Formats: sequence, C-alpha cells, structure tokens
Amino acid sequence: FFFFFFFFKQKTAYEISACLVGSEMCIRDRIYAMFDKLMILALGRIIYFSSAKEAVPYFDRLGYICPKQVNPAEHFMKILSAENFMKPEDTGDTLAIAKQRYEAAVIKMSEMYESPENDKRCDVDTVAPDAVPLSQIELSTLKYVAPWCIQFGYLLKRSMITNIRSPHTTIVRLVTTVAVILMGTALYYDQGYNYSKAIQGRSGVQFFMLTFCLLEAIQNVILVFPEERAVFLREQASSLYEISAYFLGKVIAELPLNLLVPLITLLMTFWLWNMNDVHSYNFWINLLNMELMYLTGTGFGLILGSVVANRTVLIALLAVVALPLLLLAGFFVGIDKGKHIMWVLQYISPCKYIFTTSMRNEFEDLPLYRVMFNPTDGTDIILTFKGNLVLDTFDLDPFPWWENYLAVVCILVATHVAAFALLYVFGKRV
Repeated sequence: FFFFFFFFKQKTAYEISACLVGSEMCIRDRIYAMFDKLMILALGRIIYFSSAKEAVPYFDRLGYICPKQVNPAEHFMKILSAENFMKPEDTGDTLAIAKQRYEAAVIKMSEMYESPENDKRCDVDTVAPDAVPLSQIELSTLKYVAPWCIQFGYLLKRSMITNIRSPHTTIVRLVTTVAVILMGTALYYDQGYNYSKAIQGRSGVQFFMLTFCLLEAIQNVILVFPEERAVFLREQASSLYEISAYFLGKVIAELPLNLLVPLITLLMTFWLWNMNDVHSYNFWINLLNMELMYLTGTGFGLILGSVVANRTVLIALLAVVALPLLLLAGFFVGIDKGKHIMWVLQYISPCKYIFTTSMRNEFEDLPLYRVMFNPTDGTDIILTFKGNLVLDTFDLDPFPWWENYLAVVCILVATHVAAFALLYVFGKRV
C-alpha cells in the first residue's frame, strides 16, 4: 500500500489505493489475506475503508455478491469497471451509458459508506493525516506526478512479472513452434541440389518460414491481448499512467520471447533442411529475415488487438489480414503492373521484401545441377551452374539489399505506431 503511495503519488492518495486494488491482477488470495485494512476507491470517492476480511460480506449486502472460489481483489476490480454495467439491450453509445450507470453506482456506494448507520468505517485522517481533501483540489489541473520514466519502469516490470507468472502461454508457443518444425521437416528434410526440385523445394522452405513467422506472431498477440486490453481500459479510466509508458513497456517486455522463437526455429531447421550455407553470412541473413517478419507480424497483431476486443472476431480477422500479405509476397503469382490494380499494394506488404531477400540469400552462389539426356549417344549429361538462374524464374524486384530491409523496418515501425495511436484513441475515450 505505502509502496505505491510513495512511488506513484498520482493526483491524490485516494487514487493510489485504487492503483493497488484496481490495477494489479497479480494480487492473489494469499496476498489479499495478509491485509489488515482495505481501502477501495472510485472516482475520487471512498466506497470502503475497513477490515479486509469484512469487505466481501459488506459488498454482498449491497448486492455485489462475490462468487465462491473467486479472488476478492478481482471481484472488486470488476465492480469498479464501467464495462460491468453494460447491458445487452443498450443501444447507441453503450460505453457512455455504462459510465453513467457506473457513476451513479459509485455515488450510491459512497453515500452508503458515509452514512451514520455504517459504524465500521475507518477514519482516513488516522492513516493519511496530510492528505488534501478533494474539495480543495481543482481536478482538471492535475497532472501525473510520477515522471514518465518511473511509470515506464514499473509498467515494464509488471509486464515481465505477468509473463513469468503465466508460463503456460510461453510453453504453448514453444510447443507450437516445435510441432510446426516437425511438420515442416517431413516436407523439407535435406533439400538437394537438383535444379528442378530446388525451384519448388528450396523456395517452398523460404515461404514456409515466412508464413510461420507472420501467422505465429499475429496469433500470439490476438489470443492474449484482449484480456490485457480490458485491464488497460480500466486503468485508463482512472488515469493511472501515460499510454505511451504502458505500450512501450509491453513491447519491450515481450521482445525477448519474440526474438527467441525465430532463433529456435532456425537452429532446428537450418542444417536439418540443408539450407544454403555457402557463405558464412547465410545463416545470419536467414535469422534477420525471420526476426523482422516476426516483429512485423506482432505489429499487425497489436493493431487488431487495439481495435477489437472479441477474441472470436480477432481469430476470424487473422485470415483476412494475413492472406493478402502472403499473396502479395510473390511466391504464388507475380503481379503485373499492366494487368493488376493490386500491384501497388504489394509494396506495403512486408512479406514481399522478406521473401525477396530470403530467395536471394538461398539461391545466390548455390551450386545446382541438372541432368540432361543426350540423344546422340543415349547418355545423361550433368550440367552444373549457380542458383542465381533460379531467381530469374521469380518476379522479384531487383532492389538492393538495404532498400528491402529499409522498407521492412519502415513497415515494422509504422505498424507499432499505428497500434499505439489506436490504443491511445480508445484509451482516451474511456
């Protein structure tokens, strides 16, 4: 309690208490049971300040019954959320209607707490004698007291702790990665150097890796982010921190695992699938391509998760977003400028640039052979040549390497900026 008081000190001491009870999903039953006193606040009003053990029976009497086997702290968070007051029959601006119900409920709970019949309430002055009453503060002029870097530090730490305390998500991601690798190994094990087979096999490997990174990254975001988004909106309703501090902390906290998955995938497939290793840099270019594709896919997932809260809808939108990006990569069909109006859209697809660099990395200087039949003497002739000839069969733009990577980085940054902008818009609406 006092830890958050001294380090956040936002607006009033009242909001600090709400920060502890209302934003920390990691408060477990055994931790909650260690509290002697509990203060619950909403909209600057005290709605409960007494024994922590008596909080659940108190709210049960008010009609907010806590179900059995439910963490009391999570139950109180739900009570203090405007989304809890939404009804299916609402029409129009449902969030505004829910906020009106929420404000009315908070006022009623505060009045019942302050009523003379409530003889169990504690005196705030005994806990925080230096606290300034809200009646003496102009709320519209209040700003965040904690510096942005302090907010960012605590939000980054919280995101990392949340990831550590939810190991099942990490385990599922790693198991999924291994399962996809095993499936790919059944198809692409030990790719040879025959020209005819290399066109289909080795190019298929590059497109397979690109597809895996894109879909895996988007899916991992849309399956987890809806729950985090609900908590974020509740916290923004109380103006607990800057949105930029939250977004950057979340992205950095998830960065290690997002970088680890492509690395594990490449380590298990590069030599097993016999990818091009003529040059020492071939492995590292493959890794760079997969990392960029994975991080860009995360950006697209954040865009979807920032707009849509329903997980079922997000899963349906996964195909709508991912398939056009993959079709525009150039593996299935080359887009002719003179015949297709979609030729412009391919330049906003990161898959196009990653596929181009991956194909060049795989086939440039790769020794290939082709068996030709000699009709004069009835023998087979083996022709050897470099894999650069394979690249001519694909409609790949002859951009320099750095231009392709610059385009991908720009798209990566643009997706994250767009996700932040959307999250900012929806956060400020609360």
